[in-house]
Amino acid sequence: MEQSLIGMTERQMEYYTFIRKFILTNDMSPSIYEVASNFGVCATTASRMIHKLDMRGFLHRPLGTRRTVKCLPIKGKKITREEHRG
Repeated sequence: MEQSLIGMTERQMEYYTFIRKFILTNDMSPSIYEVASNFGVCATTASRMIHKLDMRGFLHRPLGTRRTVKCLPIKGKKITREEHRG
């Protein structure tokens, strides 16, 4: 997989962008099932991708909670106040 300048693969950026836009539009984080449905994958695959983004510092998802994914700032990319509320 090709890495972008910020260290994300193209697919990781797609997930990050979807989650970010979902939060802005709906004023809450998407569920794992909503992420999975958007990308045409199973919930386990979506959960693994969110976990990878969390481990790499692009998202934050507290363990044992639902709809609490937060987009963290990416160098050179402005994050709005609403995105931090997740």
